[in-house]
Amino acid sequence: MIHSANDPFSQQGIANRPDGSYSTHDVLIEDPPGSGEYRVEGRYDDTLVHSNGEKTNPIPMEHTICSSALIKQAHVFGHERLCTGVLIELDQDELKNHFIDELIDKVWQAIETANETAPTHSRIVRQMVKCIPLNRSLPITHKGNVC
Repeated sequence: MIHSANDPFSQQGIANRPDGSYSTHDVLIEDPPGSGEYRVEGRYDDTLVHSNGEKTNPIPMEHTICSSALIKQAHVFGHERLCTGVLIELDQDELKNHFIDELIDKVWQAIETANETAPTHSRIVRQMVKCIPLNRSLPITHKGNVC
């Protein structure tokens, strides 16, 4: 998806293309075809490039985080930002096996495990962990990727 330089919905001063436009690096699909409405299908590539030029591959981190039975889906983000963060969808069935006060620590344990093998600049800090509401779910593509 590319926002043109004169797009009223683009923030001024964040162009990342020579013509002044901004590429989100997202792949969108018109759904339904011909409707003018789009849904995000996934990333153009799997590399997040932070605003300081450092790069993060989110896929290994997401897989490690999702290895916790408590976590159904994880989406690591941070493209064109200073640091990475993660959106977490908890597994509703697994929640029944845990006390509320231990959930935050168990989610953090999964993230710390992912941080152990991640480069220093890719590590997720506790303030950048967000669990989505229990009545919501992260949208996934046909391939099963969070989009």
